[in-house]
Amino acid sequence: MPTTAQLDKRLKVVEADVAALKSQMSLVQSQLASAQTAIMSLGVGLTQLQNQVSQLQVEVAQIPALAARLDKVEADIVTMFSMLNLPATPGGNIPIPTGPPATAEGFTVFTPHATTQIIYVDATGGNDVTGAAMLPSNPAIGADPFNPVTPGSLTRFQTVAGALAELATLPNNSAHWILFLKGETWNEDFGKLARNGVDADNRLLFSSWDDGGGGPPPRFVKQISSGNSNDNVFWSVDGGVGPGANFVALVDLDVIGNGNGSLMALTRGRSSYILFEACKLHNAEINRNGTVTTANGAGTTLIDSAATFQTWNVHVGDVVENLTDGSAAIVRSINSQTQITHDALAGGAENDWDSADSYVIHSAINRGNGFLFQNNSGNPVTHHVTVFRCIVYDNGMGTLCSTTDDLTFDQCVYDHNGAFGASQDVEIRTHNKYLSVDRNRTTVQNCISLRASGFCQKLRGPWTDNFAINNCYGRGRNAIDVICQGGPGIEDEINTNGAVQGNAIFGPPIVGSGMDGIDINATHFLTVTDNVLFRTVGFGGNAIAIRIMSQRGRTATGPWTDNENITITNNRIYEWEGDGIGFVRASSVPAPYDTVTINNNDIDMPAITANRVINHQEPLSVGTGLTLSGNRYWSDNATSLWFSIESTDGDYTFWSGSVSEG
Repeated sequence: MPTTAQLDKRLKVVEADVAALKSQMSLVQSQLASAQTAIMSLGVGLTQLQNQVSQLQVEVAQIPALAARLDKVEADIVTMFSMLNLPATPGGNIPIPTGPPATAEGFTVFTPHATTQIIYVDATGGNDVTGAAMLPSNPAIGADPFNPVTPGSLTRFQTVAGALAELATLPNNSAHWILFLKGETWNEDFGKLARNGVDADNRLLFSSWDDGGGGPPPRFVKQISSGNSNDNVFWSVDGGVGPGANFVALVDLDVIGNGNGSLMALTRGRSSYILFEACKLHNAEINRNGTVTTANGAGTTLIDSAATFQTWNVHVGDVVENLTDGSAAIVRSINSQTQITHDALAGGAENDWDSADSYVIHSAINRGNGFLFQNNSGNPVTHHVTVFRCIVYDNGMGTLCSTTDDLTFDQCVYDHNGAFGASQDVEIRTHNKYLSVDRNRTTVQNCISLRASGFCQKLRGPWTDNFAINNCYGRGRNAIDVICQGGPGIEDEINTNGAVQGNAIFGPPIVGSGMDGIDINATHFLTVTDNVLFRTVGFGGNAIAIRIMSQRGRTATGPWTDNENITITNNRIYEWEGDGIGFVRASSVPAPYDTVTINNNDIDMPAITANRVINHQEPLSVGTGLTLSGNRYWSDNATSLWFSIESTDGDYTFWSGSVSEG
């Protein structure tokens, strides 16, 4: 039996254990209290997390569709640019796919018709005296007329004039072929040429042939440099003074202009089923050379008694270069035929003008049109014209079109057309494509448009799967990328079921360039969907990504000012330096609208205090039928600056309460 001392000792151990247990229990209770607090906080955080997860799930669900859209845009860009090798600076020699190649590459395949006779043209080895048209069955031609088996045995012509004279002796309404040798150059025009093929599958064909040496497409240097728009052309059909042309194809031709007139023209109607394929149309830089006759030590005045600066059409903004000392400056005024004033010469050995110094004046303005499709009132309308995989660059206007029905641009590249530099406002119509007047049913698809001085596109008709970048390049005035504008009295006919769909529109890299993205201007029945509009900030302009505007026009019954039945859906607007969507008026004219639906768009705006996600500049009462739903908005601005109605700013609560957005 334990002694009392032993029991006391054991009791003290137990008491110590109890004290330790109490201390541990207190610690556990404290930890439990902390855990309970954490659990309560976790519950609140979990609810927030669940809400965030739900939002993320919604956004994740949208990723495949957006990714597919971007993948398609990227694939289109890669495909087109792999064909082009576009130069980093304007005026480069842009190669194009030679044609007509195999069907796998998507080009038209031409086969001889029963009526076909072939005229071969060779600037080096041809002879207009011994040249003669040949039947496709000639053994020297073989199975492929574009690559004849015995080139030396062909009865070739030497000149364009000789070939066209031979064509004039052959029956009309036949599928004759006039083929020019690759790698050769002709300083001749086709001129006015109104001939017909057989039908849309058997056309009168102007194209290229290969003698086995390869080479670039045959080049033609435009010669005519004066006359009106119907005469001053490389090739034209003028329906106003004679028959038109029907079932004609011009394929794989390189045409360079001289800064005047147009390169390819269909004027005053009567023509149909015209195909331009794999052609390159561009104008040469216009240089004026001379010799200084009066010295100028200040280096700001050029005097040449033999010059005719005004007749030469020297413009403000042109560059004058002193070839003797290597200096250069920008022209600021044309004082007379023999004197111009410019900025101080710089970059040379002396930076002044000495008597007998040589100089050259480089034009800052592209001149001449690539394509001209134009009609006058009272003439039959030209129709069924296709421009396929053509490259049009360095022209005053890439394409100027009026009153041409069923016009299609497909897989074309338009680059650097317009007026540039300080003289940019001298000419108003300086765009990549200007499709301007009534009844112009036009489709533009799978095209690239870049570096236009003005519009990438002034449009009436569908605009789908295109890539537009850096347009309104240097324009000092407000310009736009796409204008979907109804015509006088026939808006429904033009824009019924029209669409601007699947395009990528990137803004210009020019300070102060006010470029709208998509301008919906007095248009009926239009859908704007699945477009990406992106404009890097920092360029100082104030434009609108999607602008809804009406302006006073003309019809047989009076003015038209409204937009009707417009749907804007599933677009992505990102970092646009200006408003995301804007309802604006032109001058003092009200901008009414009827039935405008804006839904499921993503608008993400940069931190620029003047920008609004949506800016409705007029009272909401100006329009009827405005419906908004499912849009996702973000701005780096304060939420109170996200929206604006009649110059009153507000947050989403203000906006949704005003327009009842669901």
